[in-house]
Amino acid sequence: AQKPFKAKGLNKRWGDRYVKNLKIVRKASGYYLQLTGDFFEPPRKIKRHEPGKEQAIGIDVNAGCFYATSNGDLVPSKDVTKLQKRLLRLQKKMSRQKLKSKNWQKTKVLIGKLHERIADRRRTLDHYHSTQIVRKYDAIAVEDLNLKGMARSAKTKVGDDGEYVKNRRRQL
Repeated sequence: AQKPFKAKGLNKRWGDRYVKNLKIVRKASGYYLQLTGDFFEPPRKIKRHEPGKEQAIGIDVNAGCFYATSNGDLVPSKDVTKLQKRLLRLQKKMSRQKLKSKNWQKTKVLIGKLHERIADRRRTLDHYHSTQIVRKYDAIAVEDLNLKGMARSAKTKVGDDGEYVKNRRRQL
């Protein structure tokens, strides 16, 4: 038997719909209730390009910006440097404080909330851009990156004469 529960603002959003699953999530800013259920909403009209003209785009994930398109558009990454500077300052402050003291615990909570804000801002940016691209283009090609290979540094090479060959690597 299912037991009824009360949650603030739940009836506004859910009404009399059946809740399939619920989950209590703990984040730095507090506890949240996540609900899943069956919704039927009529599909929204999406403003698309002209019918009969199929459009395709290539996306290149770039180090200098968020991504670059085959059309030549460069999309800058959302600036979170201000938040990152604040995070760095708080982490430095926490490292100077006495371990497990009241002020240390307060600073730890602030750091957690700041991490959450940075993650939310980045997630929002990702969803915004992906939605724009999917709505605008019919075919999307994304560059296949070998991140593991890019992260690994080149090894020093030894020539036939036993000397190190210059490949911009230090001798280890």
